Amino acid sequence: MSLLAEQWALRVPLKNVARAGCLRTVRGTEAAVVGDDVWFRGINLDDVLLPTLLAIADGPVFILVDDGRLTPVRHSVPTARLPLVEFASAAILLNPALPPAKLPQKTPQSTQLKLVRCDSERPAELWCGPTAEFRTWAETAPEIRLHACRYAVRSAEVPQTLVRGNPLPPLNGQLFWMAGKVALPLGWHWSPTVDQAAMNEVIFANVEQSQDTTDSTIVIWYPAIEQHSDHIVAIAGTSFIPATRSSARRIPYQ
Repeated sequence: MSLLAEQWALRVPLKNVARAGCLRTVRGTEAAVVGDDVWFRGINLDDVLLPTLLAIADGPVFILVDDGRLTPVRHSVPTARLPLVEFASAAILLNPALPPAKLPQKTPQSTQLKLVRCDSERPAELWCGPTAEFRTWAETAPEIRLHACRYAVRSAEVPQTLVRGNPLPPLNGQLFWMAGKVALPLGWHWSPTVDQAAMNEVIFANVEQSQDTTDSTIVIWYPAIEQHSDHIVAIAGTSFIPATRSSARRIPYQ
């Protein structure tokens, strides 16, 4: 890890400030609202922090010097000056309890997230597979295994069932881990690396453009398969019902 600059700065449009949520936890970070933008400044810019800042910034990440001049990282000529306004702790400014007029909770997101492979081991918390296979299992599974699960049937070209619980059914299908209210396939993570809260905000903002969500809603993030790109599907938490033999028998065969 190498230090690139003692001070840094970047700009984010106010309407997209939610994507900067991870800066709440970066030590020494301050922020100020200037017109339709939010300016951030901080200390100790290194090659670990830089990729995160680049994913957040609307434009370049700047090296800041004491007289307020701003030079884009890896450039030598200043191109701007930091606005002469009063800065406050980013942890305070980015508090979601701020008045809606300044920082609306439901903000359109422009951060482009994607799924990438990773080596991290995570516990499986959700199973997704063919509905017929789940029904067959549920009709003969021990009661103790059924009591540990809740399921929801999703209508699709090939009907699928989603199961949450511990342990999950020992069936062929796809396993997911939960990152907040977003289910990601085992062996996958999101990129760029923003904190989990910011990732959830971006994903749910994309969902809310097409449908309403509630506090119980979860989102399943499916990876790309063959010619199909990765995609997200929102499931209401109330769609999950206790797994019982009688309820499983009521699932129609497709």
